[in-house]
Amino acid sequence: MMKYFFMLSLIYKFSVYFKFLMLLNLFLVMNLFDFNYMNLSSFYMFDEMSYFLTMLVVWVFSLIFLIFNGANKLYFYFLIKSLNLLLVLIFILVDFFYFYLFFEVSLIFMFMMIISFGKQFERLSAGMYMIFYTIFPSLLMLLGIYKYYDFYSDLVLFFWVNQSKSLFISLSFMLMFLIKMPIFLFHYWLPKVHVEASLEGSIILASIFLKLGSYGVYRVLAVLESLLNFYKIYFMFFFLVSSVLVSGLCCLQVDLKMLIAYSSIVHMSFMMVALMSFLKFGYFSILIIMISHGLCSSGLFFLVNLIYQRLLSRSIIMIKGLISIMPGLTMFMFLMSSSNFSCPPSLNFMGEFHIILSGLKITNVFMVFIMMYVFFSALYSLMMYVCTQFGKMDVYMKLDIYNLEFLIIMLFWLPLNLISLIKILY
Repeated sequence: MMKYFFMLSLIYKFSVYFKFLMLLNLFLVMNLFDFNYMNLSSFYMFDEMSYFLTMLVVWVFSLIFLIFNGANKLYFYFLIKSLNLLLVLIFILVDFFYFYLFFEVSLIFMFMMIISFGKQFERLSAGMYMIFYTIFPSLLMLLGIYKYYDFYSDLVLFFWVNQSKSLFISLSFMLMFLIKMPIFLFHYWLPKVHVEASLEGSIILASIFLKLGSYGVYRVLAVLESLLNFYKIYFMFFFLVSSVLVSGLCCLQVDLKMLIAYSSIVHMSFMMVALMSFLKFGYFSILIIMISHGLCSSGLFFLVNLIYQRLLSRSIIMIKGLISIMPGLTMFMFLMSSSNFSCPPSLNFMGEFHIILSGLKITNVFMVFIMMYVFFSALYSLMMYVCTQFGKMDVYMKLDIYNLEFLIIMLFWLPLNLISLIKILY
């Protein structure tokens, strides 16, 4: 029995090292060769979007292996490795039907993670919310895929040859991904799931699963452009107003996890402004936002979990004066909060700057709502920092972060800020 557990620990350690080596290999290939696409086979293909999202998957799952310290490790490793494989395949699959199939299978593994490792009894209810919110649009999308293939006999995800003019196909393709992102009006399941999920579940959900929706929209917009281009200004207006409204909701939250979950909806809605502009630098900005949001939201969830482990509360009303008992955490809370509202030199700043340019390229009327968005984003991020770190705390002991926790949060923050500096310098 001891040999079994010893071998399991060795496999776990070597799997982490292997993931970092895989990440380094992807980074080197991407920088040594200048290409737009790399065809691995008739089933798999890489482009710039697939490369960086695959790197994000490998990076985040490597950190999850470092974070997890709970019971039932064998079952947890099975879920994590299965999800890791599925998510990498989703980002490199060429065929749209197989993309849809793996997309839905990954949802089942995510549901299992929520109900298995969540701490509260309501985790089953939260998991069912996530499933039922996506059942109808999933079936609708399957029918849309069948209709499109029946018309054009083509489902190549990277190179759409035919543009659909069918309203039903457009609706079936878009609705599924918009609910998975999610956007305003379809967002209720996300805060509920985040609150009930474990730390690892929240990190995977925020950093990777929300990106599946935006990645899907990015892929199918090429086939829907001729139909949606005429209405793009209305879609952009809706997504911009949605981001302002939800950022206002963030300012009303008292649960830190709920606040971060709603801020994810804000970022996803604002990112859709660039997608619907159909501009080249707008497409560039969504890749940056997907990477930066995946790192920033994961880092914030990790910090909130550190607070909860020590004080058994996530309430902004109850948590005060952390600067006196956790000065190391206070520093990282400021760094992550500033990155969350797009303070330079974070990737968020570069991405949202390009989104603003793409919005103003269409019409200057958007400036009013953009200013409101920037104001509310800074307000709720600073509120999260100031209200928890300052004030009077009736705990007279040091509860600062440990070395491993310091390392993990640094591995979230460094790529979030250094990648933009490397891009500027080189």
